Amino acid sequence: MSVPLLYCTRCSQNRVNEKTKTLSERLSTLESQGLRVVFKEFEGENHVSVLPILISHAVRFALIPKA
Repeated sequence: MSVPLLYCTRCSQNRVNEKTKTLSERLSTLESQGLRVVFKEFEGENHVSVLPILISHAVRFALIPKA
């Protein structure tokens, strides 16, 4: 069983992004157990402008199996 996990952040000038990236790197060690982790950073986006992009990426991530 494969479990997809998508972490997304909106800009690179935020300490939260560093912690999120570190967490996604740690979780990606569980790939052999079926966890698929992807970290995406959307530079230049804010809380409002990132939503359409995030939704698009999340739907594709959830519906398209890993190649």
